[in-house]
Amino acid sequence: MATKEVRFSELETTSCHSDDSSSARTMLASPDSMSKQEFCGLLKKDVGPVKICLQVEDRCLLDLADSETTGQRLARRKSIPLAQVLNFYEMSRKRRVVLAFTLARSIWQYYDSDWTSTSWSASSIQFMLETDRSAPTQSHITCAPSFTVRFHEDEDRVPECFESNHVGHKYPRILSLGTLLLDVGREFQDQGTQQPSSSMEQRINNACTSGLEASDPDWPHFGYKDKAAEHLRVLYKDATVACFDSNLFKPKCDR
Repeated sequence: MATKEVRFSELETTSCHSDDSSSARTMLASPDSMSKQEFCGLLKKDVGPVKICLQVEDRCLLDLADSETTGQRLARRKSIPLAQVLNFYEMSRKRRVVLAFTLARSIWQYYDSDWTSTSWSASSIQFMLETDRSAPTQSHITCAPSFTVRFHEDEDRVPECFESNHVGHKYPRILSLGTLLLDVGREFQDQGTQQPSSSMEQRINNACTSGLEASDPDWPHFGYKDKAAEHLRVLYKDATVACFDSNLFKPKCDR
């Protein structure tokens, strides 16, 4: 199945159409509404390294027309999944924490949207290679994750709440965040992979079992343990453990 990657903006996109901005609307060209076919055609089209600005308003997809330069010297090479980055690239403690914060913020920012209805994992989070100005033939990665979107794959859809008597956690999107934090905090990544045909129950319960690692005394592996680093490590551990604590997401009367 073909995939595309999107980079989430660091700031919330504000609407350019409000009831009290009629004067501003007369000064700007109205954005074009895109059909599903036009959107798919845009994704398939290779237009080079550029940011295409789209906006959803009143259930319509709008092409804002004003594309932007990327500000990055992207290499024409395939992106690299987070699992590979964590296994084969050296990442400082600071970069790991920044990466974890970026992922956590994005999941909470888009929690109720369709962006989180598909799997967030060490495979779907990707990094695009950039060329080095001092050595154009070499490439490197920066701490700027992108998200791979899979279309029309119902088996990959992740509900906000999964009501079943046979799972240890009923909120798989929060489990996904916990699993990502677990991956970033590991010294070495688990090479085992789940079968793509596994059921939602299996995926949830496997994630719950993996989450036990967050309670290990030496996790997360953030290098030197000075006072500041230890405080940061405890905060990171508490946030990760909370994602796997199913009791935090139950009504008080059911706890």
